[in-house]
Amino acid sequence: MRRSRTTSLKLSTAAATLALLTSGIAFAAPASATTATATPAPARAWPEQCKSDGVNSRQVDLPGTRPTTWITGKNCVQLHQPQAPAWVSGRTAIDWDTMEEPITDRSKRFTSFKVTTRLESRPSQTGTDTVQSSRTCDFTANLNADFSGMNLYCYALPVDNPVDTILWWSTDATIVYDLEGDTQGPITWELEGSPQQV
Repeated sequence: MRRSRTTSLKLSTAAATLALLTSGIAFAAPASATTATATPAPARAWPEQCKSDGVNSRQVDLPGTRPTTWITGKNCVQLHQPQAPAWVSGRTAIDWDTMEEPITDRSKRFTSFKVTTRLESRPSQTGTDTVQSSRTCDFTANLNADFSGMNLYCYALPVDNPVDTILWWSTDATIVYDLEGDTQGPITWELEGSPQQV
């Protein structure tokens, strides 16, 4: 949908209600994206746009005999429009698996594993990104508890997409992890962002 330009962007006045789930983090839509009637209008949403699996993957070699771990991150962005104004959500999904069987060393593997997801906008397709919201999720306990897992989600706070603005939206993320016992300190991993959605 094409809209006239303005220079102002705002975070939703009631951005989101966040709740921890066993598989990650979930969110509710901004207050401005819901109706006050008992029978809200049917939701309209653009398809979610995600960076394809395998683009943001790496092999993590752990010290000693602890199993090598394959980790994948996937950034996704989506426009939603139950009614004007539209709103936007962004998430990062984390999957992981061990590359060695049988597992002989089950000791602690990660001192820290944190994902920071950023929901970003541009005034044009080739413009400069502006971070509209972000959230850091600590998945250290999840990766230490299981040798494989899927769909740990880190959601940035949803934001309004003003009806009088043309914006190109995307989701980006940074992972910072620290391996137990490797003495190298934290490692920063910048994931490739999602495709843009306008």
